[in-house]
Amino acid sequence: MMIDSDTLPKIATVLEKLAEYIENVEASKVAEVINKKTAAAKALADKLSTATGEDIDENVVQKLAELDPEVAAMIGKFAGDATSVDSMGGPEEGRTEKTASAGDSADARFIGWVTGP
Repeated sequence: MMIDSDTLPKIATVLEKLAEYIENVEASKVAEVINKKTAAAKALADKLSTATGEDIDENVVQKLAELDPEVAAMIGKFAGDATSVDSMGGPEEGRTEKTASAGDSADARFIGWVTGP
């Protein structure tokens, strides 16, 4: 079976178009994966920003997008679901006993211990 000289360029054209199609499909798949990773990295950066109170630079977001998914999940757990930066001090909440009455009851216990039953 002989292929004439007009058929070979047609076959080459079909193969080139097939290669372009496959390249476009693969490029769109890669772009979709990159978009998903970038969206996940932005969500992680928002969590970190909320937890630390600092803005996250776009370069850091790109580095977060390149992380292994397990590492990103671990960092996300550390960031937690913080809504704001917690204060590192302040009054204790929920105290039911006033300071003066605490002192009075301590005095009464001490006097009871000294005088005996």
